[in-house]
Amino acid sequence: MKKEYLYPGKIVVAESATEITTILGSCVAVAFRDRNSKISGLCHYLLDKPLHGEGQGPRYGAVAIPELLKMMVKAGANRLGIEAKLYGGGNVLDGVTIGKNIGASNVLLARSLLNEYKIPILDENVGGTRGRKIIFSTEDFGVMHSFIKDATHVSAKEVEIPLAAVNPLGDGARIIIVDGSSSICSYFSKTLRKKGLNVVGTGTDSAEGYDLVFRQNPELLVLGIIEPGTDGIKMLQELKKFGNLPPVIVYSFGGDGSGAMQCLELGAVDFVHTQQRFDPLALIQVSNVIAEKVTAFLQTGRVAA
Repeated sequence: MKKEYLYPGKIVVAESATEITTILGSCVAVAFRDRNSKISGLCHYLLDKPLHGEGQGPRYGAVAIPELLKMMVKAGANRLGIEAKLYGGGNVLDGVTIGKNIGASNVLLARSLLNEYKIPILDENVGGTRGRKIIFSTEDFGVMHSFIKDATHVSAKEVEIPLAAVNPLGDGARIIIVDGSSSICSYFSKTLRKKGLNVVGTGTDSAEGYDLVFRQNPELLVLGIIEPGTDGIKMLQELKKFGNLPPVIVYSFGGDGSGAMQCLELGAVDFVHTQQRFDPLALIQVSNVIAEKVTAFLQTGRVAA
């Protein structure tokens, strides 16, 4: 069975057996299947509508759901035989959300459109305060979902941010972390290594980031930004100038998440956002979500269209 990882703001339609993984916070994933042709599809959208009135792409549910339906019909699905499943939309202010009450708005938008299109919802798992990982099998329309570790249930010892030096570890895919804070770099690299991931270096500015990209040729770059502000955004812009930029996962602190959205426009493939800048518990939750996203990406290694 083929395996794909579905990034935020993307859509995939499958005509053969495919296992699609995606990770959700306030984002929503809608799965479709035509019960007759077995053609299936999944969309993952960030917002019900643009934050500031701009943009018309599938990062927004009002675009993603109709577009997924259109793509499935074009592939041969019978419009009248399509069924749906709905996941995500959590109130995850400490980990993976953009803005306030976005999860509830995303779920409301999906239910409204599916009702308008008269598409039955066979299953849903939405809301709550934790992120989710879902694995969608198009072969049988099965969806496995699990919750991402809740930062409120960790010990005080885990909250401490270690300052240990970063050393290459393991023989797996190479990962680089770039963040203006050396302590955050160290903490996140330790979290990823605990998951068996291979962090080969960290940098605290774009110059160090480019040097690491050039020397280490990583499979993945994890980039931090502070919102509001342009530090990480400028970093991404500078790194893009040199070409051969690896896939980038962005994490951001503060603001409404518009900076993370801008990074997606610049080519980042995925993001994690929290409004809490200095909360150690938020750092734990963000690092756990990053680890989940990195692991899913490395297991599939393919960007859905």
